[in-house]
Amino acid sequence: MAKFHSKSYDPSARNVWYRLLQRKLSDRATLSQTLGFVDSDLCFLCNQWETAERMLFLYLHKKDIWLTILDTYLLNFRSFTLRWLYHDMSMIALDSYLFRPSMPNISNSNLLSITMYHIWKAHWRQYFDSAPIRLTGVLPSIHKDLQMRNKHYCL
Repeated sequence: MAKFHSKSYDPSARNVWYRLLQRKLSDRATLSQTLGFVDSDLCFLCNQWETAERMLFLYLHKKDIWLTILDTYLLNFRSFTLRWLYHDMSMIALDSYLFRPSMPNISNSNLLSITMYHIWKAHWRQYFDSAPIRLTGVLPSIHKDLQMRNKHYCL
């Protein structure tokens, strides 16, 4: 946990990642077991068990978002799977990810946390607002946030 606290993150993205680390992310499996907030641990779209890993990384549209972001910003993205990325983010073990120098002021942890935050936000917009998760809708938000952070850290 000391690794997590020693890094500078976007506050919203930090919140989502912190919840992931504490195993308190608002996926349906967690919500149905701990809070009784939802009546089922199944995904409202596909009726499969919704874990944090599936909710943020493995569901089809979210997988496409991750693969596009990783292809854009990573040099070695084909050498690992999204399951490994989920595990490594859960352990803050990101040293093996080689990032392209396209945004020199963004750390690998910030890139991943911002991506995860936007996917998390899109997930809940789909749930509460019936706004479908689309690559063309989420990617521009991620890129805009990354560019803004890159300029901010450059100043």
